[in-house]
Amino acid sequence: MDKRDSISAERAVLLDINFLKLISSAALANFVQPIFTLFLSLLAVNLGASVFEIGLIGGASYVVYSFMPFVMGRFSDRGQARKFFIILSLALLATVSILYSLSENPIDLIVLRLAEGLGWAAFWPSIDSAVSHDTQVDPKRALAVFNLSWSFAAALGPLVGSFVVVIFSIRQVFIFNAVFLLLAFSLNLIPYSKFRRSRKIGNSISGEKETAIRETRISESVESAIVESNMPDNPNGTGLKKVSPLFYVVSLALCALTFSTIASFFSPYARSQGLTIVVIGAISLTFGAARFFGYLLTSNVWVSNFLLDRKIRSRNIFALLFLLVLSSLLMVLHSTSGLIYFLSFGLVGFAYSLVYYVGMVALLAETSKEKMGAGAGIFETSIGMGSLAGPVIAGAVAGNSLTLPFIVPSFCAIPTLVALFLLWRSGTNQKSMTSGRI
Repeated sequence: MDKRDSISAERAVLLDINFLKLISSAALANFVQPIFTLFLSLLAVNLGASVFEIGLIGGASYVVYSFMPFVMGRFSDRGQARKFFIILSLALLATVSILYSLSENPIDLIVLRLAEGLGWAAFWPSIDSAVSHDTQVDPKRALAVFNLSWSFAAALGPLVGSFVVVIFSIRQVFIFNAVFLLLAFSLNLIPYSKFRRSRKIGNSISGEKETAIRETRISESVESAIVESNMPDNPNGTGLKKVSPLFYVVSLALCALTFSTIASFFSPYARSQGLTIVVIGAISLTFGAARFFGYLLTSNVWVSNFLLDRKIRSRNIFALLFLLVLSSLLMVLHSTSGLIYFLSFGLVGFAYSLVYYVGMVALLAETSKEKMGAGAGIFETSIGMGSLAGPVIAGAVAGNSLTLPFIVPSFCAIPTLVALFLLWRSGTNQKSMTSGRI
């Protein structure tokens, strides 16, 4: 092996380390994110919050998250500032977590949730696009591994957090969160300096040439994914259906609305029925475990191609959304053992994971590198809009009831599914007209 080969190998290893750094950061962030969602509502109850205030706390972070990810994504594209956003957002989230532990009233929690939303709005679009395009890993495969890593960590978060609450206190769990966020912050500082030094060592390799090679690899991967999912039934390709990106945006928003409503109100609802903190954490773990299983399935080529096949992609999403919404209705059934809630969380998590994967591929992996940040921003904004609407609407209509919020996703699903059907029909008609002209 000559000197150039040696340098190239070193750079490849460092790029792989960069990918590991990104998925590790996402895993640490998602380990703490469900702990915020699960235990902030309980802290709010301890501080005397009303049902409406619990809804505001649940949705406050998404006031910022409903529009800022798109702005951050666009800025990241133009300024190549992904690394900066990741580091800055983790520092902000760690600070907010510490301040949660010092909160004295529900208003404090609402204000801090706004700041938390800004942190997530900077973090997720940046890391989504970085995973897809800032490494030499195949984008489609990178997204599958990325989803597996953070969803596994997210599954563990609620259960571990519940033990921290039992052993210490509900305030201490936010200090616990801050430690993990600072660990992710530190992790992002080290590999960058190593990567920069490797570029100096490897100056015998043309930067332009390496960039061209990476872009070619990414382009070929994306084209391969699109070709695999677009194989026609016949040589004329008349079986293909193309829908607007808005179809995926609305689908993701409904998923986020459903889950954020359940997550925001479940803890006080479960406590009102006598369930222990550990059982609440275990039920929340079921959502994460089911979501992880869903992402694990998407790493299988056959499952991935089945979900992404444009001939049936929209039909798959409709079926998954029906499963998700109907499963959320199980939450209104009273269960002193909590078994029905295990089932509800599991089905919601599984359906959400598959819709999430399809939406991520459609809005990120099937997007050009130049628009990757914007695509990631749209993807995260759609989740933010749904996550904002769910808890706020549920809190507003629930009065003093902790049961009524769980009916809200089903009512919201009726107009949403009608809108999705119209978008699907519009895409089909457009394809038919195009085929006719050909």
